[in-house]
Amino acid sequence: QRRQRRAAGRADRVQRPGERFLLSVQLVHGADDRHLWAKSYEVEPRNVSTLLREVARDIIRQTQAQVRPQEQARLERSRTVSMEAYDAYLRARYHLATGTQHGRTRAEEYFQQAIANEPNYAEAHAGLARLYAHGGAFLAGGDLLARARARESASKALALDPGNAEAYTALAFTKMAERDWQGAEQDFQRAIELSPNYVTAHVWYAQFLAAVGRFDVALEHADRVRQLAPLQPAALSHAAVPYLQSGRTAETLARVQEFFDLDSGHWFGYHLLARVNLQQGKYQEAIAAVQ
Repeated sequence: QRRQRRAAGRADRVQRPGERFLLSVQLVHGADDRHLWAKSYEVEPRNVSTLLREVARDIIRQTQAQVRPQEQARLERSRTVSMEAYDAYLRARYHLATGTQHGRTRAEEYFQQAIANEPNYAEAHAGLARLYAHGGAFLAGGDLLARARARESASKALALDPGNAEAYTALAFTKMAERDWQGAEQDFQRAIELSPNYVTAHVWYAQFLAAVGRFDVALEHADRVRQLAPLQPAALSHAAVPYLQSGRTAETLARVQEFFDLDSGHWFGYHLLARVNLQQGKYQEAIAAVQ
C-alpha cells in the first residue's frame, strides 16, 4: 500500500496500426506526478494476454514489489488467445458490469462467443461461471440449472487454470445458495488467497459472512472493497449490504451516499435506501426510493 501511494502505473497510449498493437506505459510518482519509468511495447493482437503479463513483470521489477510464488507462476505462464476471443471476452465483462438483465444476457452471449473461438480460454469459462452463479438481481445463486451451469463452467476454468480466483468465487457463491456454509467459506478463502485484490470475492464473502451472522469480519471485507474499488458504484453498493444487515443504519446511509456521489442513478442504491427507510419506519420515503 505504501508503494501504491508513491507510484502509479498508467497506459498513456494504445494504438492499433494495421495488425499490431502499440502500448505506451508510464510509472509516475503519485504525489507530484513525477516521471519514474516508461516503456513502449509492440505486439500482435493474438499475443495481447502475453503482453499484459510482460507489462506486469516490468512494473513489479521497477517497484520492487513482493510477489507470492503462485502469483509469479501465473505471470510466467505463457498463453496466446485469438483477438476475436479476447475482444468477445472484454465485451462480456463490460456488459456483465452493468448489473442489468439485458447486460447479463449480452454478457452470456459474448462469453460463449469467446469460448467458441478459444475452447481453452480459462478466463471466459470463469466469467461464465460467475454469471451463472449469481443468478441476477435478487436471485442469489440462481436456480438449479444455473447452479449446475456455474459448477460446470467453474470446473472447466479450474481444469485449465487451477489458480483462477473467479472460478473459486463462483463455486463459493453456488455453495452459499445451497447452504453449504463450510464449502462456501473454503472456496471464498481460496479465491482471496489466490487473488487478494479480487473485488467480487470480497463483496460476496462479506455478504456470506453477514448471512451467517459474523458481522465484524463481514465489515472488514466490505471496507476492503471500498479500498480496492473506490470508484466502482456497483461494488460499493453491494458492499454496503452487510452494514444494513448488521443494523448499522447511519453507516449504511453513509455508504449509500458514497456511491450516489459517483452515480446518482444507480438502481441498487435506491433499493438499499428503501430498505433503510423501512427499518426506520419512513414508509413514504421508502416508497419514493422504490419508485
